[in-house]
Amino acid sequence: MSYLLVKLRSGIVQGLRGIYANICDGCSPDKVIKDLNKYPTYERIDKYIDFVWFDDPISGVDLRRFVAKWEGFLVVRKPGIYRFFMEADIGGRLYIDGRLVIDAWNKTLQKVWSDRIEFKAGAYRIDIHYYNTTPFGKISVGWQRNDEVAAIIPPENLFTLTGSSVIITNVHKSYRIILVAEPIIKEAVFKGGIAFIPIGMRKEPLSGYIYVYDHKNNIIYRSPYIEDIWPGDIYSLEYQINDIYNVSSIYFNYVSADS
Repeated sequence: MSYLLVKLRSGIVQGLRGIYANICDGCSPDKVIKDLNKYPTYERIDKYIDFVWFDDPISGVDLRRFVAKWEGFLVVRKPGIYRFFMEADIGGRLYIDGRLVIDAWNKTLQKVWSDRIEFKAGAYRIDIHYYNTTPFGKISVGWQRNDEVAAIIPPENLFTLTGSSVIITNVHKSYRIILVAEPIIKEAVFKGGIAFIPIGMRKEPLSGYIYVYDHKNNIIYRSPYIEDIWPGDIYSLEYQINDIYNVSSIYFNYVSADS
């Protein structure tokens, strides 16, 4: 019997993770954003940040009293000097790698620019906070490199991760799975019959091998060298009988139990 590791889904998606919540009576927008985990929230992936709302932004969220937080990574492919802009009604803030670069919290419909910032090519953490308390809402976030034309940050320069672990299905719970990827070695833990290899949220992918050991601690499978291993990647371990792979796992819409 031989095995094959089949990738079902990538853990990286274009856009930012949007988290929306209503502002409760007597609560400030700052408080709700700071303590989002204490409130009912609604989530989706937004490809870019350029919205005008005359109706509720998402089912269950009231246009006239809501906050939103977008989080993920900004990809800079061309090094240089950049400026960011934000236009928000009623207010917003932009953070890059934890640094506040635009504070437009009460700058209704004003285009607010950041200082000039020098970037090397690479990925940077991006967080955007926003709130609205009127029958109309708007937020736009863009950038300008050197003296080029200013534009909304496009989806290909934004990404988010669907989890913090590599996930492997269709593996017997008596087996062991180990990821060997410079500079880490991680062993999977099993939850509900699914193997999770915790590698944390990261700006860059790992590269390496995935090993599977049977209940006698024998290696029964070593993957080819995998160049891009992202948190949230989903694989299935398939076995082969008489030159035919038995694809016995069920592809499913995975809701992260990993975040």
